[in-house]
Amino acid sequence: MNQFRRSEKFLLFGAILILILKIFLLFGFPFTGDEAYFVQWGHDLSAGYYDHTPMVGWINHLMSQGIDDFRFFRLFSLATTLAVAFFIYKAASDPGRGKIAAFIWWVSPSSLFLVPMLNDTCLVFFGVISYYFFDRWKKDERHLWGVLCGFFLGLSFLSKYLAVVIGVGYVVSLLMAHRRRLPGFLLLLTAGVLPSVVLNLLWNHQNCWNNIMFNLLNRQITQGEGRPDLYIVSLMLLLSPWMVVAIIKVWSLRAKMSMSWLWLAFAPLGLFAVMSLKRVVGIHWLLVFVIPSYVAISYLPYSYLKRLSKLSMIYGLILGGAAFFVTKYADELIERYNLATTQLQRNAYLYSVHPQELCQALDSMVPGGFELVVTGYPPSAIFEHVCHKKLTTLFATGVYGRQCDTRNDIAPLAGKDLALYIDSGVADRYGAFFDSFEVVNKSYQGTQLTLVLGKGFHFEKYRDEVLRVIAESYYSPPSWLPKGRCGFIDRYFPDGIDKVSHPELDQPLEL
Repeated sequence: MNQFRRSEKFLLFGAILILILKIFLLFGFPFTGDEAYFVQWGHDLSAGYYDHTPMVGWINHLMSQGIDDFRFFRLFSLATTLAVAFFIYKAASDPGRGKIAAFIWWVSPSSLFLVPMLNDTCLVFFGVISYYFFDRWKKDERHLWGVLCGFFLGLSFLSKYLAVVIGVGYVVSLLMAHRRRLPGFLLLLTAGVLPSVVLNLLWNHQNCWNNIMFNLLNRQITQGEGRPDLYIVSLMLLLSPWMVVAIIKVWSLRAKMSMSWLWLAFAPLGLFAVMSLKRVVGIHWLLVFVIPSYVAISYLPYSYLKRLSKLSMIYGLILGGAAFFVTKYADELIERYNLATTQLQRNAYLYSVHPQELCQALDSMVPGGFELVVTGYPPSAIFEHVCHKKLTTLFATGVYGRQCDTRNDIAPLAGKDLALYIDSGVADRYGAFFDSFEVVNKSYQGTQLTLVLGKGFHFEKYRDEVLRVIAESYYSPPSWLPKGRCGFIDRYFPDGIDKVSHPELDQPLEL
């Protein structure tokens, strides 16, 4: 009895310690460009957005009705980690081992990494609810649980297309462990997921097939060669070496229930392993797919799980402590070790860590009568939320962050005087789009802030030489997709675009 109480106290102490660390990271971790981009989505409520399906924008919009602050939005990330821990506890082999398995996940890097409010966070949240109803369905085969499993898988799909791989996991898990139950489950799953899929297809049909174009065509250009070594390192970092050993032990048991959970993890992770031979697989992709393995380890002996929980806590505290140290002493580390060496890196650091100060510095450089504009989505999104400046994005030709094409109408800038903030590259190349221009530089916190002060913006030249390339590259769906509406083409090229190409445009446009 005393040993059980000591174990309970250890779990409680460790959980509280990690919770304190999580809360610090939630409020202290820098505001990233991607996170700010999704905050922008929340301000422009829509059934869809350029890059991904819309769920993160919907949740940010809902939370902004309370407090419109990115730190408040991050509480959804904390709620997600709690939901995952609760799921593991409920789905485990028994309550005692379920507590330990949930604790092992709570202190894991997968849990600690869920700090920014991103679409991956929404994928994990709704994905784990889908897992929960999958577990309920396996236990009693009630039709309602199967439909709810599909419904929340659909909400995961509206978070990120990777949710499709969760569905692959369901199919493989049932094929390997419960084959006779697969056909009925697929009917229920389809009934639940169908409304979300139909909604997304209808939106894509009316919006240039943006999600399809981005995820299946355009972003593939920028992925480079495969990195299976990086994939293995990412997986080991998320799970820890001793967690991998524990999974191997579960596999050796060959228990039907534990194998069902292992297959639910192995099928997606195996698919990503194959993909890593051809392209880089991001570590954030794996967050939702490692979760079933924590349910699987609950079938190990109680004494083994206790040892694993202690090792996992040490591992989590080391990584979490490192994240705490880097976050708290970022300025000193950047300066001491010269970690941001280029103008782009230094500017990116400033608008993520010190955005308000950077806003003030840029304001002091902009003459009266000039409108400040930027060349990329990270500063645009961060400045809008932190500095309350809605800035137009110009000359951004990369595949990522193209929601600016919907938010901004460039035509009204014709003839205006613009102060173009350049965070990298050669400033003079933008001068051809103005009647006259000058480049203004200012030394600021170890880097150089650069503005192109252009008088008389040439919108027609910009449309013909920049917007046309963007239209051809990102708003010209292939012929095998049904023809629908395209607001970008309608706005700037009402007569249509003849040429269809998909050049690599991840770097700023060479003018």
